[in-house]
Amino acid sequence: NMDASLLCGALAKQIVEIEGGKAPIITLRDLTPKRDFISANNCARALWRLAERGECGATYNVACGTSISIAEIVEIYLRLARVRPVGVRVLPVEGQRSSVQEQWLSNAKLFALGWKVQETLSEAIREQLDAERARA
Repeated sequence: NMDASLLCGALAKQIVEIEGGKAPIITLRDLTPKRDFISANNCARALWRLAERGECGATYNVACGTSISIAEIVEIYLRLARVRPVGVRVLPVEGQRSSVQEQWLSNAKLFALGWKVQETLSEAIREQLDAERARA
């Protein structure tokens, strides 16, 4: 269950509401920033690996190691929606544009411990949508 004030939670909530009969349009803000998204399952496996093999006191980045744009995330949600077409309305972002246009983290230290990304973003988003649908 992801908070609807966060991007992925808001997208899942809006998609499920549309599938339930709401007007087929998603409302968002700036779609251009790029972020390093990681699924909760991949994150949990990373934390487990750190508990098993991490160096006490060391700093590790739990991340996928690549950035993906908000627009690309939206496309994954739209592809997994059970209704089509779904429009996207982008609200003006004057003065509200993110000051960080791209953000990603190196996960090299975590990879060196034998961790790797196992669940794709599409798989994670499908799982999230299914959970949101079950709650609706």
